Amino acid sequence: MNPPIEDSIVQIGQDRWLLGYAVVCEVVSEEPKDALKSWRDDDGKLYCLRTLPETDGTSTTPRQCGNLQNGLFHHAGTSAAVWNIGGMFIKVEAWRPEMQLESDTIRFVNRVSSLPTPNVIYSWVDTQWSRSFLILKTIKGRTLNQAWNTLSSDCHTQLANTVGRFCKALAISTSERLETADGKGIVEPFLTTRPANPEPLWKPQLEEVLRSRKLSSGKRLPEGLITTMLRPSMR
Repeated sequence: MNPPIEDSIVQIGQDRWLLGYAVVCEVVSEEPKDALKSWRDDDGKLYCLRTLPETDGTSTTPRQCGNLQNGLFHHAGTSAAVWNIGGMFIKVEAWRPEMQLESDTIRFVNRVSSLPTPNVIYSWVDTQWSRSFLILKTIKGRTLNQAWNTLSSDCHTQLANTVGRFCKALAISTSERLETADGKGIVEPFLTTRPANPEPLWKPQLEEVLRSRKLSSGKRLPEGLITTMLRPSMR
């Protein structure tokens, strides 16, 4: 991805972040009229999202001058990362047209079942940078992974039964077609006819890695060099 997924959110001030290509998150005293969404953290601070105006000086600020790590909570390879800002989790994932969004999946689960799901605050797709943004309300407590070894075997069994009930509840929601939760086609190579000379599955993954790498000087790999390195897979 270009820029890399971990560069999707940059802190450019004490209480100001750039989210993707054209959205800014900032702490304000009152909600502006052009706010896309707003919320308060546990300390009462008011955070808001708004589209970055073209005349805003921030639009010309070099992103490398900002803080890339402040708020970064989890980094999952080259296609996903999570930030914790203003008491919310902001998930950023690689996106392409017709791709099922996590926010759509959550709405589908809410529609067909009573399963507990994350509270979606706001979501959008950054088509300029080919990635989706999802803001979720945080929940206080420990994760199951953190608590598992402290729980009794009876608790383990109870949790397993609960997950089983959840799976069963989702399994009874069916469709006459093989489709995603929002009715789109499923992009699955094992379920479709393979082209006569398909490119290897590793090629887009390698290309993504190469485009995210930096030289010792801090610059990206030249486009010509990337093309040369990928050329054997095109023969």
